Amino acid sequence: MKLVRNLCLGLCALVLSGCSLNDMVSSIVPDDAKPVLAELVAAVSDHDLEAFRPYLNPEIDQAAVDSTLPQILEVLPEGAPREVALTYAHLSASTTLNTGSQRTLSTVHTLTWDERVLLLRLEMTSEESGEWMINSFRFTSPSAGEVATSPAFSELSLSHKIFGVAAILVPLFVLFTLIAMFRTPRIKRRILWTLFIVLACYPQFAINWTTGAWWLASPSIQTSESGANLNLIGVLLFGASILREGLGPWVISVCVPIGALFFWYRRMKGGPTRKTGTEERVEGRAE
Repeated sequence: MKLVRNLCLGLCALVLSGCSLNDMVSSIVPDDAKPVLAELVAAVSDHDLEAFRPYLNPEIDQAAVDSTLPQILEVLPEGAPREVALTYAHLSASTTLNTGSQRTLSTVHTLTWDERVLLLRLEMTSEESGEWMINSFRFTSPSAGEVATSPAFSELSLSHKIFGVAAILVPLFVLFTLIAMFRTPRIKRRILWTLFIVLACYPQFAINWTTGAWWLASPSIQTSESGANLNLIGVLLFGASILREGLGPWVISVCVPIGALFFWYRRMKGGPTRKTGTEERVEGRAE
């Protein structure tokens, strides 16, 4: 029962704290990289890109840097940006025989002025417990595909409504099932049932909230210029998620909660509970 209570408290704390997408993206950034990012963003706001130099990878051509920094300053609008948001972050780790462990962090900051919006794209690497170094940074204007708008309520299609309702009801149904499982007396294998109810959500469907186009996300075969990607398994906690990359469209993913459905099926069939000592004695005498 403590697990259910902690889950409920965690969900309530998430809602009450007003946790935004920016907060979730920020949680991906390692703690030792956050001061570096803050310093770089502050340097952009102050139009002082010299703060980038100490963090540049020594392998970068300094002559190219000397010629590029003034050009960037000419592109930046005057004054500090009205709003700065970390809208994308991706952290990966790799290990090689030559360099050992290495972390790679890619981020996108959206800088908004009254008359313009720019994206600061950074890629940094760090050896294990080492200093972060900038491999590349650039300022770009968001393309039409990167700036997505949500349709008005009157413009919502049937697909929008189905996915919107499912994204709310599926997690609630999974949570309700989890609570019912813990409140069921003499339940067998509670830990396994907990994992099964929370994780056994399959198949997975997704919708582009801007266009209304939906697709089967898992299992699926995704093709691109580089080849084909076979996605057989996709795991969503509590059967739903909502994600957005940068200024792109919101993508809502919903799964069929087969773990929760199977629990109710077993419960209607008389399981999955242990028999009481009296029942076991009665069966023993009958035999």
